[in-house]
Amino acid sequence: MILLIFWFLIALILLPGTVDLILVTLGSLLPEKKNHKSGDIIHGVVVIPAHNEEKTIGSCIKSLHNMEGDIHIVVVADNCDDNTAMIARSMGAEVLERFSEDARGKPHALNFAFHQLLQRNFEWFIVVDADTSVNSNFLKEICLSLQCGNREVIQGRYSIRNARESRRTRLMNVAFHSQYLRMRGKSRLGLSTGIQGNGFVLHRQVIERVPMKAKYITEDLAYHLELVMSGYTVNYCESAEVFSDMPLSKEGIKSQRSRWEGGRFRVVRDYFPKLLKKLIRGNLYCLEPLLDLLLLPLGYHMVGVIILILLTGFSPLSLIYLMVPIVHVLLSIYLGGGTMKDFLVLATAPYYIFWKLVNLGSTIHFSRKNTTWIRTDRENE
Repeated sequence: MILLIFWFLIALILLPGTVDLILVTLGSLLPEKKNHKSGDIIHGVVVIPAHNEEKTIGSCIKSLHNMEGDIHIVVVADNCDDNTAMIARSMGAEVLERFSEDARGKPHALNFAFHQLLQRNFEWFIVVDADTSVNSNFLKEICLSLQCGNREVIQGRYSIRNARESRRTRLMNVAFHSQYLRMRGKSRLGLSTGIQGNGFVLHRQVIERVPMKAKYITEDLAYHLELVMSGYTVNYCESAEVFSDMPLSKEGIKSQRSRWEGGRFRVVRDYFPKLLKKLIRGNLYCLEPLLDLLLLPLGYHMVGVIILILLTGFSPLSLIYLMVPIVHVLLSIYLGGGTMKDFLVLATAPYYIFWKLVNLGSTIHFSRKNTTWIRTDRENE
């Protein structure tokens, strides 16, 4: 009887995420709405939050200068004690320097910049991380998306630049393919796709109405939920792509994943009752974000599936729970432009899942407290 109750609880926990995976996976197979318009260049500004990024800020600004179209570039040198500000100025960017021991982190840096730049006549705000490069047609594709009626918030495709560096980065690239498929599926279903924290675009009226809260490590996830609850839809522009390096060392990956997943658990705790309340009151636009919020990271999801199978064998429900994420991942690699090596690296997934379980304590730590902005070390071991 106790085992049956335990099985039921796990099945209940996995249900919302499984439903969401089915929804977005099927949605990704729908045809894309083609546009045949030529977008006018927007009057906007690129905002780059940077904390001690002297090694990467130059290449980031260079890639922005190589974009088709002209746009103002602002670097927010947030609590920097290196040459980030000097390098940015030497490359023609405007620099806003900010120093605060009590309020550190990306959300604080963005709010600091937004507050000043909203006093000028910029209409659109593009947020790009300091370790990022953009494709040359990024601005052009964003403008085309705007011409097709996406007049609120746009998220570009976020990809890994050093995916082939190691087994670890290739496995992380598979996770990014999964993110791509989920956003593609939501977009083609007409749902709000989410914000990934890098390569997204906001209209000034959105920022004025829904300020970004500086409470969470995963500020992108929390901000997306605030936008949805305020009636906004985030649109996806997969042809506008940004690239960033992932850490190569074990410690770098551990730190990054713990902050991402711990921050997500904290957002789940705080926003689940808010979304549920909105849904009960008839706001159906909160349903998919609620399902997405309850979707466990796929590694933990698979652990739950394995427990179900160990408890009751390959029951029909357990098989559904098992096959849905497998089909989702395989399809995401295929549609996301992956290679055979991306498929082969899945053989190491059990080791990755075990590693995540070993480091679960670190993840829980980051879910319990407000954590300041920590720059991820992306150097080789």
